[in-house]
Amino acid sequence: MKQLIASALAVMGSCGISASAAPSWFSDLSTTVPGKHQGIATQKLHYSLSWKGQLQAGHVTFVFGAKGSTNDIIAAQCYGGSQGFAAKLFPYQFDMSGKINRTNLLPISMHCNETDREETQVTRVQYSPSKVAVKEISRPHDTGKDEIKNINFAFSPVFDAFSVMLLIRSHELATGDTI
Repeated sequence: MKQLIASALAVMGSCGISASAAPSWFSDLSTTVPGKHQGIATQKLHYSLSWKGQLQAGHVTFVFGAKGSTNDIIAAQCYGGSQGFAAKLFPYQFDMSGKINRTNLLPISMHCNETDREETQVTRVQYSPSKVAVKEISRPHDTGKDEIKNINFAFSPVFDAFSVMLLIRSHELATGDTI
């Protein structure tokens, strides 16, 4: 299965390194301290995906401040998939939801469903100060039999796709600054 979203989360998640395991250069790469621009009104961002700008291949929508947000929690959603001719070649649909701590912009939980031609993948992640607990359920369409993996990571802090976007957004950029 082309685990586009889950793979991106795993890569982002692997960037979280515990203080005791952090290499000397780690502090130069990243900050886990939110900037001054933490507040966010409900935002809905829609992206169209294409092949070289010629063919509509898919769509992705992000929602920050989604239903379920509170004074302490930012709820986020993301959904989309392939469309048109691309969907005939590479059928793919996903929906993801997450909760982020409004104060420190660290993730609390994430749930993702992905379906392609071969299988449906469900990923559930719980974040805590000392570990990340992941449950992956794969259901191949041909057998319908669930394959379940439970994985724990001892890295912290770790960001998911939603929280890392909000963390980057929280920092001020001066003229000429780049990310």
